[in-house]
Amino acid sequence: MSWQIIARKEVQDAARSRVLHALTGAMVLIALALMGVYVGAPRLFGTPASNLTFQNFVASLGPASAFVPILAAMLGYKAIVGERESGSLALLLSQPHSRDDVVIGKFVGRAVVLAVAIALAFAAGFGVVAVAFDAYSIAGYVGFLGALLLVGIAYVAIAIAVSASTGSTTKAAAGVLAYYLVFKWLWGALVLATNAVRARLATGEWVVQIGGFPEWVSVMFMLSPHNAYQIVLRDVVLTEYSVWYAEPYMTAWTGGVVLALWTVGALTIGLWRFDAVDL
Repeated sequence: MSWQIIARKEVQDAARSRVLHALTGAMVLIALALMGVYVGAPRLFGTPASNLTFQNFVASLGPASAFVPILAAMLGYKAIVGERESGSLALLLSQPHSRDDVVIGKFVGRAVVLAVAIALAFAAGFGVVAVAFDAYSIAGYVGFLGALLLVGIAYVAIAIAVSASTGSTTKAAAGVLAYYLVFKWLWGALVLATNAVRARLATGEWVVQIGGFPEWVSVMFMLSPHNAYQIVLRDVVLTEYSVWYAEPYMTAWTGGVVLALWTVGALTIGLWRFDAVDL
């Protein structure tokens, strides 16, 4: 199909991208550094060997895994609008490619590139897990990489959708950055603020609520792709970590569904907007 040709070209172009090489290399170095500190922690910091568990090992990779949404966003935000600004998009569409082919092809191609980058960045972890932990831990590590890939693919879809919906790379970058800031750093505060306003309207008083939140608060909290990723990770790998939002329905399945909905929903909006835009 036509979108496969576009996807293949995206992968080939990414293989020659110095920026992508630099970002992937940075993620590899950070992951290796964190693994090295973790393995050497007993000697460096006098940490008891009993604390060096598989779950703590995965949790220690958090700073490296935080690069995944950023890398995904950078992969996607210029995918369409960049070619639109340069004029190459008109040439691409003059060939037997539909607009839908362009969106889907670029999404698939850049999702493949992201998967390769994740695999490269965390490949050394397989060796550490195989030597230091049991066989189940290898499956858990695969689950960790799968959760990373899910949130990364969702971010690729969102960035592609923004790229298809805007007329300049500046606007696309601003849109993706705003999305990241809201759903990574502000979403929990916004949900809790909404609940506080609701309680104020109902009781006439401002109350600082620590626990016992209404169920809709937990549901809204889960709608952030970052929180959905954490739910998947907690259910599959970090089972011993306790969190306040651990509702019975917050499982790897529901977290995965949220991430899938972000992916499909973003691509649907991107396709709709790109079909309607006047090039």
